Amino acid sequence: MLSKASQLAPENSLVLLHDSQTLMRAGQMKSAQAMLAKFKSARATERGARPRRARPRVSALGSPEPVRSVANLEKLVAANPGIFI
Repeated sequence: MLSKASQLAPENSLVLLHDSQTLMRAGQMKSAQAMLAKFKSARATERGARPRRARPRVSALGSPEPVRSVANLEKLVAANPGIFI
């Protein structure tokens, strides 16, 4: 099935990824490594063709600063006890 997908879409990154995984499971490590290198190249090309989505920024407790870690969130909660009650 994957060889048919490879014939139909030889530069598709998902096909290349699954082909490399199949080759690894079959014990064909050198072929799997070559396929994985093709996957990485195809993936980089695809990513360059479309913009990445921006990560959402989480603001908490009306703070203009985004919460970047659990520690920062804990500090905000400690500074505003009862806000979640």
